[in-house]
Order: sequence, then C-alpha cells, then structure tokens
Amino acid sequence: MKPVHHSEAIDLKTLYLLLTGHELFSDFAGNVINSIYIADRHGNTLWVSGGCEQLWGYSAIELRGKNVVDLERKGVWKPSGVRKVLEARKRVILTQETGVGRRLRIVGTPVFDCGGELSRVINGALDVSPSAVTTAEEPGQDCFFQSGAMREVNRLIGRVAPLGVTVLLTGESGTGKDLAARQIHKLRTPDKPFVKIDCGAIAANLLESELFGYEPGAFSGADRSGKKGLVETAGGGTLFLDEIGEIPLSLQSKFLRLVQDKTYLKVGGTKEHTVEARIIAATHRNLEEMVENKEFRLDLYFRLNTLPIHLPPLRERKSDIPALVEYFCGRFEQRFGYTRRFSRQALECLLNYSWPGNIRELENTIERMLLTSEQHIIGDGDLPVAVSGAPYKLSLDSVMPLKDCLRLTEENLLHMAWQKYGTTTNVAKALGIDQSTASRKLRKLRSSMR
Repeated sequence: MKPVHHSEAIDLKTLYLLLTGHELFSDFAGNVINSIYIADRHGNTLWVSGGCEQLWGYSAIELRGKNVVDLERKGVWKPSGVRKVLEARKRVILTQETGVGRRLRIVGTPVFDCGGELSRVINGALDVSPSAVTTAEEPGQDCFFQSGAMREVNRLIGRVAPLGVTVLLTGESGTGKDLAARQIHKLRTPDKPFVKIDCGAIAANLLESELFGYEPGAFSGADRSGKKGLVETAGGGTLFLDEIGEIPLSLQSKFLRLVQDKTYLKVGGTKEHTVEARIIAATHRNLEEMVENKEFRLDLYFRLNTLPIHLPPLRERKSDIPALVEYFCGRFEQRFGYTRRFSRQALECLLNYSWPGNIRELENTIERMLLTSEQHIIGDGDLPVAVSGAPYKLSLDSVMPLKDCLRLTEENLLHMAWQKYGTTTNVAKALGIDQSTASRKLRKLRSSMR
C-alpha cells in the first residue's frame, strides 16, 4: 500500500473524512468501523470519532490530549495500536483487549507529511467482542457483523422486530436462523420467555400435545391434571417454530389456525385459547416446492410468508469469516484457557472453503482445531482435508480391490463437484443423483476426512 501523505494545514476532521474511504481500511473487509482514532507523532491523542466510550470507557473529550502509552499503562487498552505503528513506522493489524472487556480488531496506519516525516497515526477499530456477534441493544445494531449480504438482513430485523407480526426465517442449516429469531425477540420482548420447538425432532404423534398441551384424561397415559403446552408457556414472549417444513400435512390445518387466527385447542379440549406469543417460524426447506408437491398447505405458506427474511449461506458472505473466527477463538479461549491463532495461509483456506454446514460447521472446525493443535499457530496443514483444499489422488500403481477403487473414485468425484458447485442441489444435478443422496454422501465424506 502506498504511504498516506497530508499537508500540515489540513484540519483533523477533514483528514478523517478523506481517509475513511482510503485503502488503509480495506482489511476490515467491508465491515463498518466502530471508531477512528488519530494521534500525533508522539502518541498524543488528537481526535477520536464516536463510539469510543463503549470500546474504551472514555469519551472523546476525556481522551483528547492523552498519551496512548500512559493510557496503556492505566489498562485502558492492551496493546496500544498507535504505539505499535509508531514503533514499526508501517501499517499494523492487531487484536486489542480493552479495560471495559471489549475485543477489538485494530488497523493502524502511519501518515507522513510532505517532507516524509511521520506526522500522524490513523487507527480504525472494529468491535469483534462476543456481544458484537450475537446481541444488539437497539434496532438496527448489527448482530451478524457488517458484510454486504447481511446488511439487508439486519435492516429487516430492526424494522420487523417492533411490529409483533409473524416472521418466516429461511436459509440453509447453520446460517444463524436461531440467532436471528432470538435477536427479533430481544428487540421487542427481552423480559419475556423465548420458547423454541424443533418441529422436525419431535414425533408427529407427540408434536400436537407438546405444542398445544392437553386436557386431563385426553388420552391413555395422560397426566390426570393435564399439561400446559409450549404455546401457553411462551406467554407474551416469542414462540419459535424451528423447521416448520417438517410438520406432517395432517397437523398443518391446526398450525394454520395458530398462525392465522391466533387461537388453538388443547388435545382433548373444546375450549378455544388465544395465542399471546409472537410467532417466528424457520425452515431450511423450499416451501414453494413443497406446496407444488402437495407436501405443504398453500394457505399456511401464505400466512407464514407475510414477512420473510432470508439468511444467506456463509459462502455468500465470506467477509464475515475473519470476525467470526476471531469471535469463536476468543470464546473457546475463555472456555479452555489457552490461546491459539490461525496463520495467514490457514485463514485463506477458511476463506476459500465453501462451508456447506455454514456458521455451525465453521464453529465446530475452529473448536476442533483449538483442541487438537499442539502449536500456538494453527497452519493450513493442521486443517481438515476438505477445508485445506488438499487434492484427492487416485493411485492405480498397484492392484486393489474393485470396491476400494470405486469408493475412492466416488469420493474424488464428490469432492470435485462440491468444490465446483458448492450446493448439494447442484452437486446432485452434476452427478445425476437425487439431492438427498448427494447430501448423505457428502456428510459421510466430510466425516471420514476429520
């Protein structure tokens, strides 16, 4: 990157405005910076943008004029990004811990005057603390970082959360639909219950009684006092119907009544009850196709699809990966008590991988690497074969059983197809098999490579 130069006559705020679009902030991968910090050649604070109180516990006025080394000694931050830039006289990227418990990604750049002397240091700070990933204090504040693909998602969450209407979350497994549902809940009824029911994990004959409850003596073996259902348990909070595409067709009319009329009947009962909770539904399946195949009611689909929010797969928002890696590393460090970091080559592998399991797979991969690696720095050679991109090789230098040759050929084709197409649907089309078979074989392949 070319050195940044400026005239001594330019005022600091103008300098800040000029530099916010400069390539010095390219390492934030499209994320919105939380704060800008400008210091002079001696490390004295000249100007700080908004957001500094949340990050460092001091207002801009309190920081102005303070020396960064003195603030470092006081424990305001560790290490000082400005100090590191002044010592190196070049751009520095580091992770900073602050005295108020925040974890920041700092990109610091020296600014040289027309005579070639180092005159200013411009630091950009991005909050990658756990709370910056999964929570939000007010509508519009991001919980999924700031990739271009997620800005619209966060905008929609901020708009629909206060309305109390039914929301349908769609997206592949592991894209964060559960987090989005909890975010919507927290923005409207944070002090009320959040009740989640996995419609695909409960047997069809039990789903109705679990959701709606039952009256005393409703069926053989029923509790004599009856049972409260999850709808009632949610009260005035949120009822999260995860994997709603898995509910059997025979029960969908009762779900329609729940969503459309906000009423329900307990099993064995005749008294109509009113739903007080907000309903959020989620699915990884294509409900439109299910409607065409007569597997899902059209009227229920229309009622659910009033306010849809689609969460894109991780492969379509890869600029979120560095911040997610930072977050997961920090969280597991707290749990396990030791520090690990990914090398530049390993991080490039993480960025290049398609992540069929999305955020959930990324989280599991990082946890496994932190637990199994004996080195402080995790290299690309430590990663699973599928993630590192190590090529498959089918060697026929010697005779082998035919079944082993066929297995290796199949694994090679599956690996190449996944790297090229990135979705089980497209892999299935390319290999001439159905989607469920492709999904099952790819899961088996990934499991064998771990």
